[in-house]
Amino acid sequence: MGQTATFPQGCIATPYPPSPPPSSFVPVVPCTVGLSLLQPKLDCDDPDVKQIGLPTRTAEVKVVIVGGSCCGKTALFWRLLTGDLPEEPSPATKPDLRLRYLTDINSTVALWDLPGKFHGSDLQYRSCCVCLLVYDTGDERSAEALSVWLTEALRLCPAGCEYIFVGNMKGCAPHPQVMSVVQKLATPKYLRNFIVDPKTGQGIAELCRHIKISILKYRSSAGDAP
Repeated sequence: MGQTATFPQGCIATPYPPSPPPSSFVPVVPCTVGLSLLQPKLDCDDPDVKQIGLPTRTAEVKVVIVGGSCCGKTALFWRLLTGDLPEEPSPATKPDLRLRYLTDINSTVALWDLPGKFHGSDLQYRSCCVCLLVYDTGDERSAEALSVWLTEALRLCPAGCEYIFVGNMKGCAPHPQVMSVVQKLATPKYLRNFIVDPKTGQGIAELCRHIKISILKYRSSAGDAP
């Protein structure tokens, strides 16, 4: 088992420093038809949206995807960006950054995909408002690795960042032993656990909604009130 992550007391969002401007060469990929961060859009009548409010100005926010090797991070990365994924998505060998403007929450999302053998630095985690910790629901080792990634994220992400476990089904039912390992880490007060299949889109709509609500909460707590 990996080391046990220690959560900060009173994890309250505080104003965050602005991200450095993205490099001009950061590619913006087209979105195809399918469930993604763009589709479906948040409903203005959603109770959470009404309670938090929508920001009136555009801002850049950061979402980081981390986890062990070959657990499905890159497949999730492309699904969130484009609503589709390559037939055989190659595992990331270096940090990948893409931008996506979300009209429904008036935010430009800088989405990072960190390779499983790469441990991030302050650059990747700085101003991160949502950290997606991915594991393979059929691989106990990838679930055990979550504690290492969570400890790193807690050390480098700003206060107010939300940490979300994302189980990648890869077409197979979750293994009970794997889910037992995850349950021990997923302290309800701090963590949500979503089970998704990037290939079929199962669970993606629910995950995307939660990511957007988390972004709205973070921006509101950082002084970005409507």
